[in-house]
Amino acid sequence: MWYCRISKIPDALWTIENLEEVVALCAHSCRVYVDIGNCNHLRILRLINADICALSRLPKSLVELELSKLNVDAFPEVSHLTNLKELDLTFSKRASEGESDGPVEGLRLHSHYVTTSPTDVSLPPQLKSFRLRRSKLRRLSKLPAGLSSLHLYNCKSLHSMEDLSKLKELSSLKIESSAISEIEALGCLENLKELELRGLGQVKILPDLSKLDNLRRIAIENCNNLVEIQGELPESLKCLEIHSCGSLQTVPDLSSLKELERFEIGHCKKLNGEAILGFARRNLQHLRLFGLRQVKILPDLSNANKLRRLALEKCGSLVEIQGELPQSLKELWIKSCESLEKLPDPSSLKELYQVIFEDCTKLKVEAILGSARISQPNLWESLQDLQMWGLEQMERLPDLGNLNKLTDLNVQRCGHLVEIQGKLPRSLIVLTISSCESLQKLPNLSSSMVLRDFVIGECRDLVVIQGELPQSLKKLKINSCQSLQKLPDLSSSMGLREFCIKECGNLVEIQGELPLSLEKLQTYSCESLQKLSDLSSLIGLRDLCVSGCDNLVHIHGELPLSLEKLKIYYCKSLQKLPDLSSSIGLRDLCIRGCGNLVQIQEIT
Repeated sequence: MWYCRISKIPDALWTIENLEEVVALCAHSCRVYVDIGNCNHLRILRLINADICALSRLPKSLVELELSKLNVDAFPEVSHLTNLKELDLTFSKRASEGESDGPVEGLRLHSHYVTTSPTDVSLPPQLKSFRLRRSKLRRLSKLPAGLSSLHLYNCKSLHSMEDLSKLKELSSLKIESSAISEIEALGCLENLKELELRGLGQVKILPDLSKLDNLRRIAIENCNNLVEIQGELPESLKCLEIHSCGSLQTVPDLSSLKELERFEIGHCKKLNGEAILGFARRNLQHLRLFGLRQVKILPDLSNANKLRRLALEKCGSLVEIQGELPQSLKELWIKSCESLEKLPDPSSLKELYQVIFEDCTKLKVEAILGSARISQPNLWESLQDLQMWGLEQMERLPDLGNLNKLTDLNVQRCGHLVEIQGKLPRSLIVLTISSCESLQKLPNLSSSMVLRDFVIGECRDLVVIQGELPQSLKKLKINSCQSLQKLPDLSSSMGLREFCIKECGNLVEIQGELPLSLEKLQTYSCESLQKLSDLSSLIGLRDLCVSGCDNLVHIHGELPLSLEKLKIYYCKSLQKLPDLSSSIGLRDLCIRGCGNLVQIQEIT
């Protein structure tokens, strides 16, 4: 049942002898009275968004129970639910906390309304998993010794919790957005595998974690007053993420983390650059450095021979990447590194399939493309995705024809780019060029035999798109190319389905015949456009929109029988429309702001 507006779930539902599962997503503010009766086989009951005002005794057979927006005075009786594994309750007004003595193994409490009375909550001793969200509880104590998972989210009033040393089975600890200032005995959780601390503004020091031999992942984020991570980190650690800890000054020696596979650190402005770059490389697979202005040189990574992804973002002082990049690299992202001038030649990396350079204003194309710029074979032989954004030094993009696996080329905001030289790869599927104001010349696209999408926009100096378009083309979008005067003949693109042209003020005519495959044709703000091709043969055309074409006088020929949507806006010179009487499939017709239109043919 989804989005049902009911005041009571029908009694007949609970008489179904073998009913095992009820899941209902009710409309908001829907008041529900739940009377389950003798439905003794029910295993799963989930009532989501239901404003539950009355709740009868729940069947002992329940394994999973989720009730949101409980509008009742007392905590539901669950002590008899001996099979219950997961409990998820949300209260919509102040509710008294109950105590369960049945073998509940998972408990989730979500409430804005539980306040400092009571200041604590008692939990069943056999609980395995406990999640607490949006609670105003100030203290959390008496945690069951058998807990394996403890997750606290957005408990902003929570100031303290008991010593965790007795939680010998705890494997996952996540605390987010609370007022806790200290996590006692954190270094004693011998079975801990996962630790996440986020938004803990009162925590200043994390203790030595070196004895946690099972710990595999640490994530610390937005702990703005954290100054120090003491001691050592366990050598078993595989993932370390430290984000936006602006006061952090001291971290343990990272070179001892021989098993480290993923390392991310960013926006820690007080950390010493040498401490950051001291990470172990032997098993590293993912490296991301971001928002670190203190890093000026990235040392040689050639010995990180398992590294698959390297991401450098917003490292404004980074000047050079030294040495060589590892042959194992598959993804290279370098974004907003405004000072970067020198990096190793990436074109010889045989496994590299994605390269993204964005807003590296001092980086020249020679540094990016390396040996690939002189069209040598067997370079970048696995490259599939090449994106270059905001590269102010690039004036010419050399021949990329030898990149025989490249499927996606995206060039944007390269304001000084004048020409894309040579040929494009035969393998290219998606070509996007945008905001390259100086671009004057494109390569002939006919050699890109599998090109499916071609989008070009805001290239104000582009006068002509030369040659033919490939037969494979499905989508063509041209936007804000104010100097464009001539389009290629579209008739060769026999598979074209969508053609949109917008704000090309000097385009007078769409030449030649449009392909019979066309389904959507849109022209916006092409003020000089005087003529549209005959549309009568476009037997698949469903959507036609013409807007802001001030000099368009006539739409010639008949409209196809297939047309479903016709919209014509603000074509000031338009005097006559085609006969619409044969457009038997037309469902949506809108004509607006065409002041010279004198005749509309009969519409059947």
